Amino acid sequence: MHTCEVVVLAVIFVSAGLSFGEALERDATLAIMKEGGTVLGGVRHAFGALDFSSPILQAATSTAKVIGLVSAGLDLIASIK
Repeated sequence: MHTCEVVVLAVIFVSAGLSFGEALERDATLAIMKEGGTVLGGVRHAFGALDFSSPILQAATSTAKVIGLVSAGLDLIASIK
């Protein structure tokens, strides 16, 4: 069995402004903090948004090393583009 070391850095989330996004962000925050990581916060986006440039830019200008995309379906696809 192989093991791997998980290194958790500073994270900021871009989350859907729905209960799904809030719950997933909360659960991920607990897991990250348990492993010694830091969550710097989150930026919410409207469900079904067409333009994700503002929340992505807000997250990108933070000091976070990781941007966690907490969305699903078409919102996730659009935020990755």
